[in-house]
Amino acid sequence: MAPSRKSISTRSATSAATNTTQRPQNFDDNLDEEPIVSQNVTHVSLEEIDEDSNSSNNVALVPEDDNTNSTNQSGGTKLRSNVWGFAQKITKNKAYCPKCKIYIKTINGGTSTLRKHLLLNHDLVQLQLASQPRNKPTNSIPREKKQRLDHLANLAIFEDGRTFGDFRKSGISKFITEGIPDNSNNNDDDDDDDDEENRDLIMDTWNDEVITGDDYNRNDDNDDNDQNIAISQIQLAKTIQKGRSLIKLIKRSQIIMMYINNEKKLSKVQRRLTTDCMSRWNSTFLSLQRLLEHKPILNSLFENKGKLPLTNKQKEKLGLSELSSDDYMIFTDLLKIFEPFDDATKLLSASKYPTIGLCLYVTRFMKDFLETEGEDDSNILITLKSFVLESFNKYFDEKNHQHFLLTLYGYLDPYGYSSLLPNERSKVERFLKQKYKDQTKSQAPTTTTTTASSSTSTSSTTSTSGYSSVQKPTLLEKFLKSVGKSVPSRNLVAKTISEEIGLYGNLCKSEPLQDCVTFWRNHGQKMPILKTMAQQYLATPGTSVPSESAFSTSSYIGRKERSRLSPENLCYTVFLQDKLRSS
Repeated sequence: MAPSRKSISTRSATSAATNTTQRPQNFDDNLDEEPIVSQNVTHVSLEEIDEDSNSSNNVALVPEDDNTNSTNQSGGTKLRSNVWGFAQKITKNKAYCPKCKIYIKTINGGTSTLRKHLLLNHDLVQLQLASQPRNKPTNSIPREKKQRLDHLANLAIFEDGRTFGDFRKSGISKFITEGIPDNSNNNDDDDDDDDEENRDLIMDTWNDEVITGDDYNRNDDNDDNDQNIAISQIQLAKTIQKGRSLIKLIKRSQIIMMYINNEKKLSKVQRRLTTDCMSRWNSTFLSLQRLLEHKPILNSLFENKGKLPLTNKQKEKLGLSELSSDDYMIFTDLLKIFEPFDDATKLLSASKYPTIGLCLYVTRFMKDFLETEGEDDSNILITLKSFVLESFNKYFDEKNHQHFLLTLYGYLDPYGYSSLLPNERSKVERFLKQKYKDQTKSQAPTTTTTTASSSTSTSSTTSTSGYSSVQKPTLLEKFLKSVGKSVPSRNLVAKTISEEIGLYGNLCKSEPLQDCVTFWRNHGQKMPILKTMAQQYLATPGTSVPSESAFSTSSYIGRKERSRLSPENLCYTVFLQDKLRSS
C-alpha cells in the first residue's frame, strides 16, 4: 500500500507544479475530510479511488492554493473544496458565510448551494467550475429524420388506437433500434470547438437539439424593409419557434442567466423568462409577454455577447437566435390577439357568478373582433386575425346543436339576450313554451288528485266564510293600515308563459344591461316561470375550471393523511369549503 500512495503523491505534486486543476467527474463538491499530509496537495486515499472509479485513468488530485485552503472548526483536517476559503464549515449540513453573516445549508456536505451563493452575491468568479467535455452520440439521427419519425409515430398511435408510450417499451424499442440504419458516419461530431481558451467556465447543457435562427433568416431577404408585410402560417410558426429556442438557449446557460439576472436588477424587471407548452396557447401568450418585457435586456445581451466567456460555437448560436425588429412586431401583434382570448377565458372561468349565459355574448364579440379591420391594424395583424377566425368558425359553428344550447342559455341572461338575433329569440321562446307545457302536463295528474282529496274541506270553509282566497293580514300590513299607508297587495295576478316572455323582452330592452343575478333578484317575482327556468339553466358553469378546481380541492382534502375520512363527509367538506370561500 505504501508504494501506491507514494506514486499517487508524486502525480499530485506534478499536477500542482503545472498550475492546472484537474478534477474527476464526480469530484466537484466532495467534502469528506482527510488528514493533512502536504501544504499544497490534498491526497486521495486508495479506498476512495476504488469507490469513485473503476480504472486508474480516472485518478486525479486537486491542488489547493494557500488562499483557498481551509480547515474545519476542529483545526485538524483540511477541506478539499475551494469554497471553504470564503466560508466556514459548521457541520456536515450547515455552513456560515462571514460576509453575509448567514447560515447556508450544505446537505450531506454538498457545496453547490454555497458555491452559487458566493458566485451570485459576492461575484467570486474564481469559484466557477471548469466545464467537462461533452460526449456526443456517435449514432445520432438527423433532426429532419427525427421529426419525420415522430410524426409517423403519432399517426400510428392515432390511427391504430394505441396509447402514448408504446414506442418506448423495451420490445418495440429493440425492434426500432435494429430497424433504423446506423448513422455513425454523420458529420455532427465535426462541430467540436477549436478554441479551448474560450471554453465556458460553467458547464452548459447546449446541444445540437437547440433550434437556432439560421434556417429562419435565409428566405427573409424579400420585403424585409416593409413593416406592413403579410405573413404566412409557416413563417409565423418559425418566428414563434425562434423565440422559443432563444428562451431555451438562455435558460440552459448559467453564464447568460447570470448576465440576464444582473440586467433585470438594473432594469427593475420582476418576472422571468418562461418556456411554453406548444399545445397550450395561454402558455405561449405568457411566454411572448415575458419575452417582450425583456426586450431591452436581450438587446443588451446581443450587444455584449463578445464580452461573455462563451465558446465560439455558443456565440454563433446566440447570434443566429437574435430577434429582429420584424420578429418583435409579430410578437406584439400576436399579443393583441391573445389578450382578448385571455380576458375571455378568465371571465368565463369564474365560479362566483353564472357564466354559461355569457358564453354566446363573449363568442359573438370575439368573432366581431376577428372580423373587424381597425384603422391602426397592420397587414400582419389582419392576416393573423384571418388565421384565428378560420379556426374559430370550426369550433363555433352556428349550424350545430351546440349553438342552439348557447342561444338558450344566453336568452335567460340579459347580456346574452342583447346579442341574440330576432330569429334566434323566436326559436328559443318556442322551445321554452313547449317545455313549460310538457311540465304542466306531467304535473297535472298529481295536482288533480290533491285537489279532489281536499275538495270536501274547502267546500265547507267556502260555504261558511264566503271567500276562501282572502288571507289573514300580517302584522306589518296591520301596522301600515293603522298609520294610513298603502298596503302592498299580495294577490298578484298570475301571468302566462307568453306574458312573462313579453315582459322579459321589454325589461331587457328598456333597462340598462346588468348581470343575471341582479336582474332576476329585482324582477324575478314578476316572472316566476322564467325565474325557475333561469335557475335551472344558468346553474351550469361556462367552462370546466370550477369542476376541475373542486376535484383538486377534494384530492387535497382526501389525501392519505386523512384516509379515514368517509366519502360522505368528504363530499360535505368540499361543499362547505366552496360555499364558505364564495361567501
